[in-house]
Amino acid sequence: MNENTARKYDYEDVQAIPKRPAQVIPLHPTVWQRRKAWVRTTLTPERVADIILVGTTLLLSGVIFYVLYHGIQNYQIF
Repeated sequence: MNENTARKYDYEDVQAIPKRPAQVIPLHPTVWQRRKAWVRTTLTPERVADIILVGTTLLLSGVIFYVLYHGIQNYQIF
């Protein structure tokens, strides 16, 4: 058994995997991760619907008051 057994096998050329730095796991969450967690817990679908409803109501109320104020200012008495 003087023969080297490794010589009996045909090896294919394997491309080297590019080396990259090791992944760093921070001890504390980043600002972005904390904000993302806050958004998930705070902005539920019901709360988003309430915000949209309140915003739309305030916008339409502002438009109505502006139109009424503008109409009163330009009203002509005959």
